[in-house]
Amino acid sequence: MATFYNQATITYNGNTVTSNRVVGEIEEPLSIDKSALEENYRPNEPVNYVISFTNTIDTDITNASVSDNLGLYEFTPETEETPINLRSMTFVNGSGRYYVNSIEQTENLPTFELDAEGNLNITGITVPANGDAMVIYKAVPNEFAPLGEDAPAVARTITNIATLTSDASEEKPTATLTLPANLEPELSLEKNISPVPVIDNGEITYTFDITNTGATAAAGVVFADTFDPILSNITVTLDGAATTAYDYNEATGEFTTNSLNVPAATYEQDETTGEWTITPGTTTLTVTGTI
Repeated sequence: MATFYNQATITYNGNTVTSNRVVGEIEEPLSIDKSALEENYRPNEPVNYVISFTNTIDTDITNASVSDNLGLYEFTPETEETPINLRSMTFVNGSGRYYVNSIEQTENLPTFELDAEGNLNITGITVPANGDAMVIYKAVPNEFAPLGEDAPAVARTITNIATLTSDASEEKPTATLTLPANLEPELSLEKNISPVPVIDNGEITYTFDITNTGATAAAGVVFADTFDPILSNITVTLDGAATTAYDYNEATGEFTTNSLNVPAATYEQDETTGEWTITPGTTTLTVTGTI
């Protein structure tokens, strides 16, 4: 929406009087807005982007198009003086959806394709008279997406800019959306057994690796397992040190502990390529006993 200002003067007998300053706005016939279904982004998890168009005139606006820069930003390699362009997001082919007046369309669909520079171009959009249209598509944070947080605890971000082009106006309005990186813990659990096979009445060790790819440590993680066959005479270690901070029922084989703390991951951007890598935080729990 463009803003303009106007002021008038009158002159009489050599004196000049100035009026107040008025402010006006010019509304474009076709407006654009950008949002996402997610509040933040996670490595390798798709973000659902939504671009909405509103037509305020009494005729259809046809053949509109929009270009999304997919999180373009500048990065200067350590050994270079000239910055290079990196894109934080990768478009998911086949994910595009098209709605007109809130109804999903199955015919005369827009085209979703990347141009030579890497922008996502969506062409062939029609917005009905005094109506609206919407495109939805997925993009995945890639190896150039900023991860983790900066001090003091400010999430790194991806900023997408969508630029609208249409025959209804010479203006090219834009819509900008900035999403922060997820800072919550992201835990996974892997269980291993040794030896395989084990002889009857022999000793066996279960190893549990809990990893955290999130930017925040996880405290007081509750762990539970029921051993079958039931173990007897168990010993437990946490990150290699003996511990008794657990509960074990030798009648049922049920094992629990709520004292696990999993450190946050660390993140690093390659100073030459701009790629980000994750080193997960890890906690290892082992339970050894006789079957």
